[in-house]
Amino acid sequence: MTPDDDIGYFDCEDEDLNEFIREDALNQMNAKISVTYLCQYKRAIVAFFTLSADAIKINLDDLEKFKDKDIHYKDFPALKIGRLGVCNPYQGRNIGTHLILLIIGQAVRLSKKIGIRYVSVDAYKHSVGFYKKKYFAEFIHDKRRKTVPMYLDILKLEKS
Repeated sequence: MTPDDDIGYFDCEDEDLNEFIREDALNQMNAKISVTYLCQYKRAIVAFFTLSADAIKINLDDLEKFKDKDIHYKDFPALKIGRLGVCNPYQGRNIGTHLILLIIGQAVRLSKKIGIRYVSVDAYKHSVGFYKKKYFAEFIHDKRRKTVPMYLDILKLEKS
């Protein structure tokens, strides 16, 4: 994403995502907090996603599995999907699914150069089913939160 990109018309029917792409994405990129990628078709922006570094805490049950492998960390590195939105006219065409596959592929490639074990996302409650279909699992979370923390273990993907 650059300041020259025309994102004023972008509407994914989610005001929070629309506001982010229009008002916050460039500022976060300039502050080195996240990077936003635009997906275009015939010069029209059809979707976007935002990535950043993350660390996720492993629950006690999962931590026991790692101790068998002589790994004693409580936090593991992750690639975080900060935002993902598909413009209204392009919804229902599996663009979101393709973007998730692209992000997972990017995480796998990056994991060969730096430590990345998971892809993480704080999913809106109405999007949890979408991520579950992509094999993301839920963390135990506070039901009062607006989002549901979820993760995908890329090591398990590489082994399957």
